[in-house]
Amino acid sequence: VLPRLRSATAGSFYLQQLIGGIDIDNIQAGLTVAPSDKGALPQLHIKDFRASLFNGTISTPAIIYDLNQPDSSFTVQLKTIDLPPLIKLINMDNLQVSGRISGAIPVTVKGTEIAVDNGELHNEPPGGEIHYSPAGMNPAGITGYALKAVEHFRYNSLKSTARYLPSGQLDLDIRLQGTSPRLATDRPVHLNIHAEQNLPALLQ
Repeated sequence: VLPRLRSATAGSFYLQQLIGGIDIDNIQAGLTVAPSDKGALPQLHIKDFRASLFNGTISTPAIIYDLNQPDSSFTVQLKTIDLPPLIKLINMDNLQVSGRISGAIPVTVKGTEIAVDNGELHNEPPGGEIHYSPAGMNPAGITGYALKAVEHFRYNSLKSTARYLPSGQLDLDIRLQGTSPRLATDRPVHLNIHAEQNLPALLQ
């Protein structure tokens, strides 16, 4: 018995700051409502979503969210995200990273579940530095060589693939290329790192 709702004119949305596990600033988007062929409730059309995050921006040109069947897929573009405040979330005092990253994150929403598959991130030129000094780890063998390299690592290439499961598990495969003064060589050093983290637990 509900009427077929639609927007007479396009609307807009602006939120100065969203405070949570990760603070997001200057959230803005265009909004329209359109009838849905899946039920009586309308579709929400979100256009030109943009927000500030870690001194960079996140954006997506269009999101269609059907209130009858809350499933949606869209790609979030990340541009010049600053790594120091992002790494600070991990709460590791012995890890410092500099540089900026950009990339694309394909997001799938099904009900209350969110997933990401084949997200891709890369560094902005000229790169940055990593300083990592783990305590209590055996510095022998190949592991010791890698740990010595990241005590002071200057990277010119950082590429990462990201996968996020509805359970909250975040998987990152990171490929680094650069040089390490700690290894006393000018030869390029290539590092492959796999990291796993439960993101909801991290944000809490």
